[in-house]
Amino acid sequence: MIGKAIKTVLLAALALLALGIGWYFYVNLSVRESYRQKMAVEVETPAGLRSASSVVGVVQGDQKLVLGQPGGRGYADLSGEAVVLEWRRVDTCLRCSMGAMLAQQVFAPEIGLNGLPITHPDMEVWLKWLAKLRIRREMPKKLYPLLVTFADIDDPKTVRRVDPDDLAASFGPGVALKSISIEITGEKVTTGKVEQVLGWLGEYPETPVLPKIDPKDFSFEAKLRQGSFIRR
Repeated sequence: MIGKAIKTVLLAALALLALGIGWYFYVNLSVRESYRQKMAVEVETPAGLRSASSVVGVVQGDQKLVLGQPGGRGYADLSGEAVVLEWRRVDTCLRCSMGAMLAQQVFAPEIGLNGLPITHPDMEVWLKWLAKLRIRREMPKKLYPLLVTFADIDDPKTVRRVDPDDLAASFGPGVALKSISIEITGEKVTTGKVEQVLGWLGEYPETPVLPKIDPKDFSFEAKLRQGSFIRR
């Protein structure tokens, strides 16, 4: 009985040791930094300038080594919601998806990333610089996030892609995108707005926006996921 008890204790101790070693490698050999990314959208309309913004929490890093898993994988976990901009009536609105890994591209000059891959060896350094930035900058068009609208706010099948260079085609004459900007902020992560407007959103971000998808359908609508609008 004593020998069996000793073996049980030793096995438990070995299991704890393995967990401890795994945690050591995860904590000490992985790059991980968190920051909050604020995106603001301004649109010119016949009724005047309309603007909206949202703050998304980002945990970003480079998983260098985790026991049992391949290393060197860049990742970004998001929490928060997309920008929702409305005017005139509830079904005339613009939704701007959450953009992962946008900030380091917009602020590349400030954090020394010009021309370098985002997972280069100094990732830990530039992520810390990025988290401390408190400046605002307009996004170049090549980095614009996805813009969409819904003809019927209660029907996800009516989702339509919006051309940032031609908002008038989706919303009528006199409507034009003025700017999309981004900044690192200390403000709280935005919650509640998207769920209030898109009441049909489910719990899981992987769920398609369309209720039914043909396996042969590779359209924009078929590939769109609810995680483009909200991450809990």
